[in-house]
Amino acid sequence: MRILLEYADQNDRFAAVLPRAGTVERGVTSRDGSKWVVFRLDLPVGFEGQVYHRFLLKSRWIGYEITDPRPTSVFILLVGDSQDVREGFEVGQFEHVAWGMVNQLGQ
Repeated sequence: MRILLEYADQNDRFAAVLPRAGTVERGVTSRDGSKWVVFRLDLPVGFEGQVYHRFLLKSRWIGYEITDPRPTSVFILLVGDSQDVREGFEVGQFEHVAWGMVNQLGQ
């Protein structure tokens, strides 16, 4: 699935690197049972001296999923290239950088 991630709030410095298009690689569930997606960017993002190719995203709105056709607000977590995102991961091991909005793109 292709989506567009746009900036929404909580970190104006991060706003400069968005919007970005990319692909939902897979869904993953955190240790607390929350459903997240691994989002692979079409073009990497440089932020605070590091380059990121992936983010973790989770809907902030009850009843909305990133895979829904309607836009949704999301939490954005940074995933470093050396970090592995496994089932049952701890959310705190990834930096929450901002809130965003996602929209599906045409396939």
